[in-house]
Amino acid sequence: MRQAFEKHLSAGPVASEAKQSPSFLAAAHTCAPRTRKGRFNKCGGFTLLEVMVAVAILGIAMTTIHYGQAQSLRAQGRTQNVTLATMKAMEKMDEVLTVGRFELPGIGDSEEGVFDPPYDFLHWTLRVEENAVLPEMIKDIHLTVSWDTEPEGRRRSSHTRGSGGSSVSVCLYVATL
Repeated sequence: MRQAFEKHLSAGPVASEAKQSPSFLAAAHTCAPRTRKGRFNKCGGFTLLEVMVAVAILGIAMTTIHYGQAQSLRAQGRTQNVTLATMKAMEKMDEVLTVGRFELPGIGDSEEGVFDPPYDFLHWTLRVEENAVLPEMIKDIHLTVSWDTEPEGRRRSSHTRGSGGSSVSVCLYVATL
């Protein structure tokens, strides 16, 4: 059989490769697809164990990639909320200073509200405090904008607003001359 195989190789395009590497003939001879008894020789392919290990490695890699993608989406959502809250806080502070400057709550008092749609998920709290350095000349105006982090349908109670890192606070000092 080996002689017939060598004769076949000398006529074909693989002849030059067979002449350069004597181990090529030995490898080709040992990789016969079946033996006489019907058993397969170990000449190529993957075992079930190798396939299972490869699938396990692929599963771990895909889980890691999926987790990283989910974290990225959460961070993007948080960044979007912080940006919107900052924009609306500055807008509310402008409104307080231009329209309602003389209608500020008294020192120690506060006001709460919700922004108009589509920003109705943002809640604001405005409180006025006495300045520690010049209490008779300056008022401290604190504005906190918070948003719901709970899923739709489950609203947070009012005493938990602004906690847990889901708020933006702005402080402004106003002269009361």
